[in-house]
Amino acid sequence: MGWERRSKNGVYYYRSTRRSDGSIQKRYLGNGAKARKEARRQAIKKAQREAVRKAVAESSNAMRLLGELENDCQTLYEAACLAAGFHRLNYGPWRRKRGRQ
Repeated sequence: MGWERRSKNGVYYYRSTRRSDGSIQKRYLGNGAKARKEARRQAIKKAQREAVRKAVAESSNAMRLLGELENDCQTLYEAACLAAGFHRLNYGPWRRKRGRQ
């Protein structure tokens, strides 16, 4: 999709679409105001798609970091409980060991 040089006289705008059978269909829009308007509209749509793609990537990166932080906090909590004299049976609740004050 975009501007294509078709003759010595200039460039023309074609819009490419994919058919249901997988083939590509090009639609001629010319080189006038209508073509320039469509080219601007397509550029805006492409920029919006790229912005969404970037936001999703940043969000997934933030979620990964949040998961790592959660794992680190869980490890730190378990280490603090063990150091304070608690124990767990079969991943149950933390309990104070008997005979300890």
